Amino acid sequence: MAAALLSALILPAQTAGTGVITGRIFSPATSEYLRHAQVRIQETGQSVTSDNAGEFRLSPVPVGRATLVVTYTGYRAATETLDVAPGAIVTRDFNLISSLQQAPVAGDTIKLDAFVVSSEREGNACSSKESSPTRSRAVGTIH
Repeated sequence: MAAALLSALILPAQTAGTGVITGRIFSPATSEYLRHAQVRIQETGQSVTSDNAGEFRLSPVPVGRATLVVTYTGYRAATETLDVAPGAIVTRDFNLISSLQQAPVAGDTIKLDAFVVSSEREGNACSSKESSPTRSRAVGTIH
């Protein structure tokens, strides 16, 4: 009885011909979830913005294919096509890339900036003048 009552309260927006799409919007460049990103269903024009935790929820969503377009100022738009089944909750998270970054292409070589490789080693070798363990340090710059 309690389960039937709970279902009646939770599912009124989800009729047999609709589902729900949820997810989060993340920026790998800042390691933060993005608030106020726009998430729009291309086929219906239905849209929402992500909350302070980067989360979004679109409901009710018509059954079938739904193409989500995610936009946020300063980032490239992301697009994903999902299949929504009757009464289903489909979850899709997005990682948005800054519009200042070049998009990686599969098979391309990635060029890194100069960086320093260093290491430190302790050993038991003795010098001719003292009998304490020696310590060496190697440092190199790669261009």
